[in-house]
Amino acid sequence: MNAVAVVNPRARRRRLLRKRFLRRPVAVGGLVVVLGFVVLAIFAPWIAPHSSGFTDFEHTLAHSSRTYPFGTDELGHDEFSRVIWGARASMQVGVLATFLAMFVAVPIGMIAGYYRGWIDTAISRATDVLLSFPFVILAVGLAAILGPSLTNATIALGVAAMPGFIRIARGEMLALREEDYVPAAIANGATDRTIIFRHILPNMTSTLLVQATLTIPGAIVGEAVLSFLGLGVQPPETSWGTMLQTAQDYLSQAPRLAVYPGIALVLIVLAFNVLGDGLRDILDPRTTR
Repeated sequence: MNAVAVVNPRARRRRLLRKRFLRRPVAVGGLVVVLGFVVLAIFAPWIAPHSSGFTDFEHTLAHSSRTYPFGTDELGHDEFSRVIWGARASMQVGVLATFLAMFVAVPIGMIAGYYRGWIDTAISRATDVLLSFPFVILAVGLAAILGPSLTNATIALGVAAMPGFIRIARGEMLALREEDYVPAAIANGATDRTIIFRHILPNMTSTLLVQATLTIPGAIVGEAVLSFLGLGVQPPETSWGTMLQTAQDYLSQAPRLAVYPGIALVLIVLAFNVLGDGLRDILDPRTTR
């Protein structure tokens, strides 16, 4: 008797999603750029020629050379090394702030959508109040209250991103709780906790993943804003925001001081956005033929 090959449905779905993703060259390019910045962030101590606090007072505001590919700033800092170290700070804040927002906000939104009633009303009204403030303004206010540091900037950006995740998790819960498997699980004696975190949460991971890829670039820009205002990374550490803050006094004399961190910031934000758009297209069945 001939053996019949049994294809794992999950493996077949992964192959299908991979094929759909590879058909989107812009999204693939975004993924490559994101992975490149991730490598820079992780291996910055080995990739960067100098530490972030390195100074060469004999070569201040030097132009590009073999020793300093991006030149130096007014204190003799190697701009190339600082751009690499800035990638570490920006990626760290962007990823950690997004995970913090998801860890706190997603359960709150799911509880609001599942139980509804006065719980949903209270959470929704509190979320509406937070959403009335622009993301960056809310983050700046929280960072000013907590004090200037990289950790406090991460917390401030994470809290500012929570309302969006609460709203999305609540909306997904309201839709998914009406699916047939929820009454079936209730009939089998499943508890609310089991239904929420075992049956419903896995079905909204695609939406949350897409939202995360779109939140990370916002957090990266938020970190740059906070560092530019002196509420984020503190010297001798560096980030793209602190580099831009320093460069504003030398725009006429050495505009390259703002060009390199600005290009890096634009690249990473654009890469995350096109990656998020690509993931949304392949994971959302409404946009898939």
